[in-house]
Amino acid sequence: MEVTYSGIAKTLKNYKLESPIPDEVKDVTKLQNWFRKNAYIPFAGTTQDSNHTYLRYLQNLARFSPTLASCINGIKFYAFTGKPKIIKSVDSEFDFSDDLKTEDLTLEQKNSFVNKLSLIKKGNMTWSELAANLYNSYKGTGNAFLSVEIKTILGQKFVYIKYHEPETVLYKISTLFEEHKVDISASWDSAYLKKYTPKTMSVYPFYDEDKNKENFSTIIHLKNGTGFYGRPDWYAASHDAFLEVKNKEYLLKAVHSNFTGQLLLEFEGSEGNSGLDEEKAQGSGYKNAIDQWQSKLTNSGGSRESAINQSVIILERPGGASPVFIKEFTINTNEKFYDKISDMVERNIIKVNMWSKNLSGVDAAGGFSTDSFISELKAKLPVIQFYQNLIDNQCINTALDFIGRILEDQEFIDFNIIHKNPIEVMQKDLIDHQNKMMENQKNQAPNVNNNTV
Repeated sequence: MEVTYSGIAKTLKNYKLESPIPDEVKDVTKLQNWFRKNAYIPFAGTTQDSNHTYLRYLQNLARFSPTLASCINGIKFYAFTGKPKIIKSVDSEFDFSDDLKTEDLTLEQKNSFVNKLSLIKKGNMTWSELAANLYNSYKGTGNAFLSVEIKTILGQKFVYIKYHEPETVLYKISTLFEEHKVDISASWDSAYLKKYTPKTMSVYPFYDEDKNKENFSTIIHLKNGTGFYGRPDWYAASHDAFLEVKNKEYLLKAVHSNFTGQLLLEFEGSEGNSGLDEEKAQGSGYKNAIDQWQSKLTNSGGSRESAINQSVIILERPGGASPVFIKEFTINTNEKFYDKISDMVERNIIKVNMWSKNLSGVDAAGGFSTDSFISELKAKLPVIQFYQNLIDNQCINTALDFIGRILEDQEFIDFNIIHKNPIEVMQKDLIDHQNKMMENQKNQAPNVNNNTV
């Protein structure tokens, strides 16, 4: 049978991919009614049929999937652990590095800018901690929010930069040509909202200002996608992450309820005793006979003071039956099945994140030398720098640029904060360590001239 393009097109037209959102991830009726009553856009679904719960679902996958969490944390470690540096501002979209000396700054210029940065109030976070939090949000949910406020108090300007968790920000419903606005609230509980009014902000590049032009605010929204809310870049592996979490959950339940009995012995008695004596079980403090058996013969009994797990079960059989019955129990763990599933989902998650199994903290076969480690890190350097550029330039430096334009301070426009190349940091640390070791050896070397016999 000849396959034609028209035949393929017809097949594809009728084929529909399943949504990666499991059926159980649905808003409860109370939450759906809340979105129908309030003028907010949910993270997923529509105002009439919301699925805002999907945001928490993605967050839980990022937290509880071991492989996904190791990818997220591994990239963060290499991208944002080191101290940032100050350079001349560069275009985040186009590369002029061959034509400009981006780091040609004097010590005086750097100190001047650092002093101005120190006046920005950003809670108790360092710039690297702020960058790491923004990265966590973006990588985990596809969304990162950073607000900027400039307030005038008694004639003096104060600047505030604040990181916001994705669940605290909701887009307000707007018309086609209206600028986008969000509301920010620590909680969306009705009782909380009656007491505390959400803070409204325009989404950058739009901003709010008072009539005296003394107070300004905006919120920068970094997202992966074109909708109101982004989706994580590991979205294609969401099924794999879900499966990994569910497998761990199943194994945990299996360990908790694992049948501990290994041998059943039944002896002939004068009276029948099935072992399921309700009266005796309740007299021993159990709900019923089934509860007694589960407690004594599974791992769930470990939570009961009265429960002693048994490996041998002895029962009496009715008189006249066969005198002795022996049954040995074996546990079917399906280890090969779970190993295969685990390997598959781990491989898929790492692949979608364009990361490395070795750099995620998984032991490499045969060890991992310094040379091979550096080689692996160099191969993944584009991934690391991608996230550094997103967070540094499209979030933090965008905020600084906005501050500079409002305050008419050119330094905030001309200078950027960026995080260093991790290989550069490691090589510097290695050189410093080697120099320190050589210095220690030099100091510990015996002085021949002072030796005595």
